[in-house]
Amino acid sequence: MTHDVTLPIYVKPSFSPRCVVCECENPTAIADITVLVSAPVQGLAEDAVDLALDTHSPSGNRNISLQVPACPRCKKGLKRWHFWKLIVQYLGPLLGTALLILALIKGLTYLGIGIVIVGIASPVIYELVNPPAFNATGSGRKLIYEFRSQRCSQEFAQLNQKEENSGS
Repeated sequence: MTHDVTLPIYVKPSFSPRCVVCECENPTAIADITVLVSAPVQGLAEDAVDLALDTHSPSGNRNISLQVPACPRCKKGLKRWHFWKLIVQYLGPLLGTALLILALIKGLTYLGIGIVIVGIASPVIYELVNPPAFNATGSGRKLIYEFRSQRCSQEFAQLNQKEENSGS
């Protein structure tokens, strides 16, 4: 179970001086975490207005880098988890598509369906079996910060509620 805090994507997050993994105070390391933010779904009219007014609207998925406080010992595990998550996010669909095409060419329709099911379920199963101490999910104009620790989540929400209100 995670404790989530949602912020607009333009708010630069402030973390409390506490390791997001073991909750020790004043950690000496910073974990640089890369988060994939999916582009907002827009209609043709919104795209035309953005183009005409030259507004800065992200036209595709992008990565955001977050600096998260962690102990040197905890930083390695947190970075490793996020590294493997990115590998699964990028290579999983490519490998699944290649295997699906190969199965369909060979006439193995049921095997192809099985590959699609495994390809869709594998990232979900990975996160259920190996839940992160900290994660973030981006979609459109918001970022959802997910903490395993309720304490870290509450401190994060209090720190960033002030910034969100002053930034609006």
